[in-house]
Amino acid sequence: MTNTISQSTIRDFLTCRYLYLLKHKRGLVPATEDSAEGSERQVAARRGQQFHRAAQQYFSGLDSDSVQSTIQDSAVRAWFEQFVDRGIIGVPDNRSVEAWVTAPLADRVLVARYDLIAWDSDRLVICDWKTGSRPSEDPRTQIQTIVYRYVAARGARAATGVAYAPDQIEVRYWYVRDSAPVLQIAYSQEEFERDKAHLEALIAEVASCTDFPKTENLEACGACLYRAVCRPDVPARAWLPDDDDSLVPDDAGWSEL
Repeated sequence: MTNTISQSTIRDFLTCRYLYLLKHKRGLVPATEDSAEGSERQVAARRGQQFHRAAQQYFSGLDSDSVQSTIQDSAVRAWFEQFVDRGIIGVPDNRSVEAWVTAPLADRVLVARYDLIAWDSDRLVICDWKTGSRPSEDPRTQIQTIVYRYVAARGARAATGVAYAPDQIEVRYWYVRDSAPVLQIAYSQEEFERDKAHLEALIAEVASCTDFPKTENLEACGACLYRAVCRPDVPARAWLPDDDDSLVPDDAGWSEL
């Protein structure tokens, strides 16, 4: 059992409580591998994993030509070429790839896996590679951004040796499919206080939840891996990953209370 929780677990709860029940409390694994829908998801997942692996190798010191020679998928290779050409501009030189940071909140521990963190004595930049489409909603209100910034403000000192005020922290999302891929999001003390209260309320809500209804948002159902279990009549819709949180380990979720 564990008392850690990741942003993907919270996101599932907010998206559909029945999804949360099936995935995180019952541990149900969806079976889509043999379907066309499953194949589409597998291709998208493989591409996301390949790009993340390439970026990790690149920032670990392997030269770009050597990294490109290992990429078999032409789409991923094009993403990586643009990534190298554009470069990571204006971020500090101290860098850690695939960095894990935790922060206490209420009686739980929030865990975040950052694709890259870069820092100096004055600021911390969180970088996250996105192989899916840009979200329609404001990324500042997304649970990933809320968790990423809050965890950095509370826990980054263990990884960097420096404690940062919220206004010294920035998130950069890199959307590999876009011609203008970089989205920069600043932080503030006011946002930190708001996020803390919001996350505390969410943790209390999940902890006390005993009712797990299905979402009424059928658009979300169309892209859900568990659609065949509870709403097989809802047609599948085109799916692209909206984040790359699949690398968070399975035990970084909510424990049974």
